[in-house]
Amino acid sequence: LGAQTGLGIIGALAGAAYGDGAASAVNQVGGMTAQTVFLLPGSRTQESEADVVGQRLMAQAGFDPAQAVTLWQNMMAASGNRQPQWLSTHPDPANRIRELQADVNQLEPVYQ
Repeated sequence: LGAQTGLGIIGALAGAAYGDGAASAVNQVGGMTAQTVFLLPGSRTQESEADVVGQRLMAQAGFDPAQAVTLWQNMMAASGNRQPQWLSTHPDPANRIRELQADVNQLEPVYQ
């Protein structure tokens, strides 16, 4: 909300000085910048944390944690072309697979 308020003030000042087109441009560019710089990385972090927690819960519930890796391999194969990670709300599937594979060995005893 703070960034949004700041953009609104800057947009209003630009509008007063240069017209409504300037205010609109400030709000559009500022909104896209805020989303790319602040919101998307946070969303990807939350997605990665959810992967780790989900894989642990799988193992505790008696499901093979290695199947989380298989799931993301299948998702990556089915997804086709992807936009760059910095424009996405989701982590890159290859990164997800690496992180999940790294945790399989420590979760195997929990699963068995």
